[in-house]
Amino acid sequence: MSTSSPTAAGPPLALLRCPQCLGDAALDPAADGWRCTRCDTAYPRLGGLAWLLPAPEARRVEWRQRFRLLERELEAARAAIGERLDAGGLLAATRARLERLRAAQAAQVEELRELLAPLEPEASIARLETLLALRTRTPLTQDLNSYYVNVHRDWAWGERENAAALQLATDLLAGAPARRVLVPGCGAGRLAFDLHHALRPELTLGLDLNPMLAWIAARVAGGGEVALHEFPVAPRCGSDVAVARRLRAPHAASAGLEFAIGDALRAPLRPGSFDAVLTPWFVDIVPHAFAPLVAQVAAMLRAGGTWANFGSLSFNQRDPASWHGPDEIVAILEGAGFEVLQTLDRQLPYLQSPASRHGRIETVFGFAARLRRTAAEPPPLDNLPDWLGDAARPVPLLPHFQTQALANRVVAYTFALIDGRRSTEQIAAHLVGQKLLLPGEAEAAVRSFLVALYEESQRRARF
Repeated sequence: MSTSSPTAAGPPLALLRCPQCLGDAALDPAADGWRCTRCDTAYPRLGGLAWLLPAPEARRVEWRQRFRLLERELEAARAAIGERLDAGGLLAATRARLERLRAAQAAQVEELRELLAPLEPEASIARLETLLALRTRTPLTQDLNSYYVNVHRDWAWGERENAAALQLATDLLAGAPARRVLVPGCGAGRLAFDLHHALRPELTLGLDLNPMLAWIAARVAGGGEVALHEFPVAPRCGSDVAVARRLRAPHAASAGLEFAIGDALRAPLRPGSFDAVLTPWFVDIVPHAFAPLVAQVAAMLRAGGTWANFGSLSFNQRDPASWHGPDEIVAILEGAGFEVLQTLDRQLPYLQSPASRHGRIETVFGFAARLRRTAAEPPPLDNLPDWLGDAARPVPLLPHFQTQALANRVVAYTFALIDGRRSTEQIAAHLVGQKLLLPGEAEAAVRSFLVALYEESQRRARF
């Protein structure tokens, strides 16, 4: 990315704080980034962007391992395609489609490797089985390729969708002061880019914890381009099974548009720093209930600032009491010190790729709410116990850990019995002999376990 791009400077230092200790101490500039004057945590600049995640080096390792896992899954998928091609008996069109897909998967690995070079992906040497067993913890709802299709919508073919989202955002923010605008969970950055062009604020900051999305946003918004294959869910024809895209911005970004890598739920930002916060398709995606999330957003706003939000309200919560409807949303906002300025329902096109037969219309609920008074800062939503923050502390033997350990031993023992020679009946007899299953239930239980494994092996991989 050119150093002359509008995204090269980074967020203003006066707005930043340490996401590790969340204190009032300053972040001091360092040779390769920033350092907290309170807890001495160092935050590097990676790929041209501020890497402002708590436990920054551990998070870098997590994302590196995510790439290696995806890389090895793609290798396995290509090998499976190769075996099917070698087996023969295919229609000419089927062979051409599979060859195209296999070549595109190989290209995708190289495209992602180039994008993710700041993670130093070659530093990880873990086996595929290890990476599968030790999948990284955070965030539970997002992986490296989460929202992969949204990237292509943002910067390749989604002008109609992007225009509709921008119109909704500007309708919600109409008349609101917007000198500084924050877009948490900005993804690949198109809405932040368009909103900055439309409203002309002094600063628009797009924040996302997925480095691939943030690096794409910064590169494309800064005038560069990204080569990346799209893999449509339901290709319109054989040649659409994998489509080589060139991701580009429609015009140059104006100064003041910035992107950073950070977690909006442990924001590396001083409270009260923004006039407006925009959260599209966000509040029902994060793994937290709406009420505590309201407090987090309120802390980012100055008194009188505006929160604009829209999405489908498909809440990702286990507790059905958290599956809020519009009336509950309004009540929670008002109880948290917001004045609800407007609410609306609107139909938006969503992920209607020209190469796919799959696409949908979302009926989204939107609101704009003004913060009446300065909000007290709540505790962070992802606050972890000390033994997870300090690698030298002993790990407690929690009841859930004990249960999971026993369950894993049973699964490992069952897998050890699958040797290509034993039958379902024989495996069940071993488990009965170890007093792990009752005689009358063992064969049915083993069969169910094997059916689930087989069906998983036949399921189409999604990357």
